[in-house]
Amino acid sequence: MLVPMLLITISAFAYAQWSTQLTCFTTLTTAKEDIEITNWKINYTNTQDADSDTIIVGDELTITEIKDPSSGQTIGLQVAADPIFPGWILHLILEIYNRPFPYSCKVNVSYAIQYWNETAGGWQEITKEDLQTLFSITYTDGFYLDSNLINPMPPNYNVSAGEYFYKSEYIKLDENAPPTLQGQSIEFRVVIYAKWV
Repeated sequence: MLVPMLLITISAFAYAQWSTQLTCFTTLTTAKEDIEITNWKINYTNTQDADSDTIIVGDELTITEIKDPSSGQTIGLQVAADPIFPGWILHLILEIYNRPFPYSCKVNVSYAIQYWNETAGGWQEITKEDLQTLFSITYTDGFYLDSNLINPMPPNYNVSAGEYFYKSEYIKLDENAPPTLQGQSIEFRVVIYAKWV
């Protein structure tokens, strides 16, 4: 009984010597887009103090930061203006950061305008022209490389990890807005996209 067991052990050892297998496990983590609003300012508004309490920002014009619950990053701004009037203007400047941690990448930025379609019960993408036609709102914007809005971001510009860029948001209710808009709530949003390049 000892000899067959010894032969089995020797043949198993010989087989292992001639059929070596190596397995290498590799974990790769790709970079991801990670932009956040790090600062914002009201560059100009002509919002009126409707209740005459000498407070406009935080009263007739409120801007609330929307935070990502998992990271605490500011991922949006909710702007509410009440009341607005023909000729009303708001010019916001956003400082946006392409975060370098934990995994970073260059990104190309773009945006889309959407409005709340009450009939459809959801957000619908529209153009600047649609915003003008539907709500008499003129929307002018742009991405910039500096906070003074002097250097526009070139087309197809790749924002490096750790780089700041700026978004100008100029919103105006036209002087000749139709009376049918009076007393209406207008909800639209600008969604900024960062695409890995």
